[in-house]
Amino acid sequence: MREDRDIKDVRSAGRALLKDGSKGSIPPKRKEELWAVLVKFFSVESKEEITEEMMEQAANLDPV
Repeated sequence: MREDRDIKDVRSAGRALLKDGSKGSIPPKRKEELWAVLVKFFSVESKEEITEEMMEQAANLDPV
C-alpha cells in the first residue's frame, strides 16, 4: 500500500498536468518532475504512455 504522501504527490501531479494542458505555464524542469511521478505510479516506461484518462485517475485519487 502506498503512503499518503505518495498518493498526494500523484494526485497533485495529475491535477497540475491536466490544468496546465498546452498552456506551458509550468517550468520545463518541474513539468518533467511531475511526469516522473506519474510514470513511476503507473509503472510505465515513459510519459508518452500516460493518457489523459490516467492523469484524471491520478487527479482523483483519495489519500484517505
